[in-house]
Amino acid sequence: MQKERGQKLILAILFLHFLLLGMTQLIEPLYALKLGVTEVVLGIVSGAFGVAGIFLSISSGALSNHLGQRKVIIISSVFWVSVGLLSMLAPPIPWLVAAQLLVGIADLFLWIAAMSYLTSSTPLGEHTKTMSLASALMGLGMVMGPLLG
Repeated sequence: MQKERGQKLILAILFLHFLLLGMTQLIEPLYALKLGVTEVVLGIVSGAFGVAGIFLSISSGALSNHLGQRKVIIISSVFWVSVGLLSMLAPPIPWLVAAQLLVGIADLFLWIAAMSYLTSSTPLGEHTKTMSLASALMGLGMVMGPLLG
C-alpha cells in the first residue's frame, strides 16, 4: 500500500513536471528572440537543456542510488523550479544559456530518480504497465503544457 501511494505521487510529479516543461521550453526560445539573439545563439539557448544528458546520465543514477531516489526527486524539483524562475529574471544571454543547462541537469536528475523509484517499487510482472503509464503521463504533460502555457 505504501509503495502504491509512492508510485502515484511519483507519477503525479512526472506529469506536473512535464506539463511545466512543455510550458517553459517554448517560452525560453521566444524570450531569447525577444532579447534579440541570432539564430546561432537561439540554437545554443535551446540546445543547452539537452547537453546535461550527454555528460551526466550515469552519474545522476549513481547519485540517486547514493542519496536515495526521494531525496534526489525533491532536490531536483526545487532546483528546477528555482532556476527556471531565475532565468526569467535575468536578461543577459549567458545567464539564459547557463539557466537552460542547469534546468536540463535538474530535469535529468529528477527523471532518472523517478524512473528508478518506479522500477524498484513495481512488483515483478507489472513493469510494463507502470512504465507505460509513466511514459503516457509524461507525454500528456508535454502535449498539454504548450496548450496551457
